[in-house]
Amino acid sequence: MSRKLVKQNLREMAALVTALMLVVPGAAMAQSAAGAQAPVQIIGHRGAAGLAPENTLAAFKRACEIGVDAIELDVLVSADGELVVHHDFKLKPEIARTPDGAWIPSGSQPAVKDLTLAQLKTYDIGRLQPKTPYAARFPEQTPVDGERIPTFKETIDDFNGSAPRAVKAAGGRVWSPFYKNLTPESLAEARQLGLLVSVWTPDSPDDLKKLIEMKVDVITTNRPDVLKKLVGDK
Repeated sequence: MSRKLVKQNLREMAALVTALMLVVPGAAMAQSAAGAQAPVQIIGHRGAAGLAPENTLAAFKRACEIGVDAIELDVLVSADGELVVHHDFKLKPEIARTPDGAWIPSGSQPAVKDLTLAQLKTYDIGRLQPKTPYAARFPEQTPVDGERIPTFKETIDDFNGSAPRAVKAAGGRVWSPFYKNLTPESLAEARQLGLLVSVWTPDSPDDLKKLIEMKVDVITTNRPDVLKKLVGDK
């Protein structure tokens, strides 16, 4: 596995990961001005695992159709350094079938980290194995035969490759990128979509000044004293 590729992919993931945990709006977490408690926020687990195959593009699409506030998913690294969306460290016997349609046997399933992306893509994860406890848990899940383990990039690309668009599609109101991943272009896109922008953990005065000048809405920092002074100086 290429360490350089893994690091590059992990940087890309850091740029977008809050889009896939698709933000719980900060305003909705607080009480309204009238003192009423905001509605409970809804997060689709692995997309919508009770309705569509877990951690697949079909599940993420179904969750967005429902109008969830956020989507939870899991990311692992393949043998060739690709970020892939899959929960278990090993392929899951309850959901994974080989190219000839056979369910993979329990106890000898391969680890995701030992398979290349091309190898992972040979497995069909579009339905639950009948008569298993996992299948009994989700009797209303609709099979989507042919679904494959998606890459993290493919998941984002479903939203035109844009983290702000992913947030908007899921019904979110706040986009929270790592401050180093915020660009003037992505900020402008978020503004166009009507999103608030909340960045996290800039600490140096120079970085904080830059973000204040960019007019982000929220800054989370380990140095609130420095930020407070800079905001006060404006």
